[in-house]
Amino acid sequence: MRLSFRFAIALAAVILLVLGANALFGVRRDLAMFEDDMVRDAATMGRVLGPLVAETWAREGEDRARSFVSAANERETVQVRLVYPGGDETTKPLIDAQELSSLQTPGNLVRRTRIVDDGVEVEALATYVALPAPAGPGALLEIAEPLRGEQAYTRRALLSAATTTILLALLCAGATTVLGVIFVGQPVRRLVDLTRRIGGGDFSSRLDLRQRDEIGELAGALDSMSGKLEKAHNDLAKESAEKLAAVETLRHSERLATVGKLASGVAHELGTPLQLVSSHARLVVEEPTVSSEVKESAEIIREQADRMTAIVRQLLDFARRRPSSREAVDLADAAQRAARMFVGPADRTSIGVRVTKPAETVEVEADPEQLLQVLSNLVTNAVQAMPKGGQLEIEVGGGSRPGVPGDWARLSVRDEGVGMPPEVRRHAFEPFFTTKDVGKGTGLGLSVALGIVEEHGGSIDIRSEDGRGSELVVWLPKVRPA
Repeated sequence: MRLSFRFAIALAAVILLVLGANALFGVRRDLAMFEDDMVRDAATMGRVLGPLVAETWAREGEDRARSFVSAANERETVQVRLVYPGGDETTKPLIDAQELSSLQTPGNLVRRTRIVDDGVEVEALATYVALPAPAGPGALLEIAEPLRGEQAYTRRALLSAATTTILLALLCAGATTVLGVIFVGQPVRRLVDLTRRIGGGDFSSRLDLRQRDEIGELAGALDSMSGKLEKAHNDLAKESAEKLAAVETLRHSERLATVGKLASGVAHELGTPLQLVSSHARLVVEEPTVSSEVKESAEIIREQADRMTAIVRQLLDFARRRPSSREAVDLADAAQRAARMFVGPADRTSIGVRVTKPAETVEVEADPEQLLQVLSNLVTNAVQAMPKGGQLEIEVGGGSRPGVPGDWARLSVRDEGVGMPPEVRRHAFEPFFTTKDVGKGTGLGLSVALGIVEEHGGSIDIRSEDGRGSELVVWLPKVRPA
């Protein structure tokens, strides 16, 4: 906006200067023409009156000639006098007699002078015409015309020129300001805003100016630079995220390795004592001479020892993978075995267990025991997610895996439990992550299951909504029939 205003002021000044000079030259030219016309008119009058005055002088005398000249004054707007160089006040010329010495007959002399017109001294143009014989020697006809008309014309012309010049300058300045704002001010403002956004780290904005001029070229260069900066920024952010993820993965792996070593040591140290406690508690329960209260206490001790043994086994499974012995396994049979393991506990909690399998056999190459452990961990999580009961469905199938080529076996465990919110889904497979109360879970079930499935070349997907149940889908490479 300021640039357009300055440009408009500069243009207005130039227009004022040019038009003012042109008006001044025009007025001066008109004045020169005006004076030339006055000189020609006076010369013509002199040529006409001169012979008449001379003839009147010759026939009727000087007094009659002067009366003739006075009569001419009454009819014209000019002052006509009969003068002599060196005459008295009434017949003395308006200019110096020395200037008249070069005047010859026929001829005339024009000079600027001042006369009294209507009681006011004004500037006038005096023309002197030498009278031919038989007028008196040195007699001149003085024709003086006031320049009032010229001065009035000059004032009107200058006022008109000044008014026109100022109006044109203001009109041009206004038009220049408007056009400058449209074609310069607004684009420049957008350029400034874009550079400020780029300086603030926003590289996604673009101008898309359609102007085919230098500002349009500058806008195109800024858009191109902004696009390159955005790409560089995104690449840098991606690289930084990948580096941070790699560092976090490395730290996580180191933490898991440390936890694995600790878990292995703890499991090894607790395994044998727990077996002894469980064995002796079982002997107490089986002893017929022991009272019922002691047997009940011993049974509680045995159950808790078995529970601790299961926890130790999970720690060992997490800490060190057992070498797998793979063979072709019917996925539907494995699902049936897992379902039978939980029929009793599920009945006690009002949970229905159903296995859905296809008509054709779906086989995978896997370690049967490890595959059963995966199913056991998934079904255990599903049962624990339905404290109020519900339906648990294990479905076996095959087909294509979204986004991954090949022939895949699909096993899903679907429950009607509490579901998982997004923040829980993100950490579901992390070791020791659990939403259960203290003492009700180690947080290793899904982590161990994922590790076994990945060792078999597969993966596990989670589909869940908070309050609407969960579905865990296991994908394993399908064995092609021979």
